[in-house]
Amino acid sequence: MSSRAIPSPFTSKVVVVTGAAEGLGQEAVVAFIAAGAERIAIVDSSSISDTHARASQVAREAGRPGVEILSVQFEVGNAASVDAGVTAIHSRWGHADILINTPCRASSLGRQRQPLGASDIDNWWKSWEVNVKDAFVVANALLPLLLKGGEKTIVNIGSTSSSSLKSTSHGQDLSGLAMMRLSEGLMADRGNEGLLAYTLLPSQYGVGNTGESITPKLTSDALVHLTSRRQESFAGRHIKCEKGVHDVISDNDWLLAKEEAVCQEVAID
Repeated sequence: MSSRAIPSPFTSKVVVVTGAAEGLGQEAVVAFIAAGAERIAIVDSSSISDTHARASQVAREAGRPGVEILSVQFEVGNAASVDAGVTAIHSRWGHADILINTPCRASSLGRQRQPLGASDIDNWWKSWEVNVKDAFVVANALLPLLLKGGEKTIVNIGSTSSSSLKSTSHGQDLSGLAMMRLSEGLMADRGNEGLLAYTLLPSQYGVGNTGESITPKLTSDALVHLTSRRQESFAGRHIKCEKGVHDVISDNDWLLAKEEAVCQEVAID
């Protein structure tokens, strides 16, 4: 008896991944192609040649050399550069379906958390520029293309530290909280036009509270799983990714019970 390949949920969809030069952004590109994505734009302000090479290799190994990979390098702080990048995506496909909004300059931020009174103010403010301004600029620029697409989905990438009761005055924590509010604001502004926006909050990479290794690959798998269909119940929400994610996303009533929570958090267990 002959078997038929199961169609990928990403067939014919246009996926845009920002911050794709390294880390989570690069892993997300690889994960989407492995999951069957046929059209993907990889975006960063840094060189994305390594990501393009990895993506092409994954496509070839999967027997899909025809995958369309568009490399878009632009400087988020330069309006003309951003417009040129968006124009390149529009010229290629005419629309976008899914935006994975990962910070383009995350590696430029210091990881050490300094207490109030000892903080480097310039670095503190840079966290806001990278985590909030950059994300807003990209979402704003790509919004017209997303509203032309079928999925109309934006996933903003934050951090679990932003929603923790142990959050500090560190720029990463406070700007991450603003990123969470960005998803809520996008839903308030454009949800009536079909836009779906939510925030994924990955744990700090290392060993999670269950002893499981938390890696960019785990988070990228979560992104693929979440966006394999429109998760209407996650609109404007903040999703913690701390453990395994396969086969756990559903529309159960317990998700809706979080409606009155201050941060509207949904934990992926």
